[in-house]
Amino acid sequence: MSKFFKLIIIAVAIFTLVLPPSGVVGVASADTTTTTNTGVNDASCAPWSGVFWSCAIATTANQILTIAAWGLAAVGVMFDFAVNYSLDMSARLSEFKFVSNGWSLLRDVTNLAYIFILLYIAINMIIGNSKYGDRSLIAKVLITAVFVNFSLFGAKVI
Repeated sequence: MSKFFKLIIIAVAIFTLVLPPSGVVGVASADTTTTTNTGVNDASCAPWSGVFWSCAIATTANQILTIAAWGLAAVGVMFDFAVNYSLDMSARLSEFKFVSNGWSLLRDVTNLAYIFILLYIAINMIIGNSKYGDRSLIAKVLITAVFVNFSLFGAKVI
C-alpha cells in the first residue's frame, strides 16, 4: 500500500511541476499577467523567480484539495442516495408483492397458533391449573397478538 501512495505523491508532484497553476480567472484586463485561485501571480511562478517552490507547493496543495473535494462530493452523492432509499422504505415495501403476501401468510399462521394457545390457557383455567391458567398469561398473549398483527404497518411507517 505504501508503494501506491508513493506513486500517487510522485504523480501529483510531476503533474504540478509540468502544468501551470489551475483556475485562471477569466477577467479581461490590460495587464498581461493573470492571478490564479492560489493567489499567486502566474508570471512570478517562473522557475527563475525566487518563489518557484512556494508556487509549486501551493499548486500541489490546490491539486490535492481538488481531488479530495471530488472524492467527498462522490461520497456525499452516495450518502444522499442511501438516506433517500432508507427513508422511503414504505414505498419500497409496497412495490414488492412477496413482502405483503409472505407477511399475511405468516400472520395467519401466527394467529392460528394464538388461538390454540388461548384455548390451552382456558382449559387450564377450567381445570384449575394455576401454572398455565393465570389471567396475566391471557393479557400477555393478546398484547403479542396485537404486535404481530400491526407489525407490517409499523414497518411501513417507520
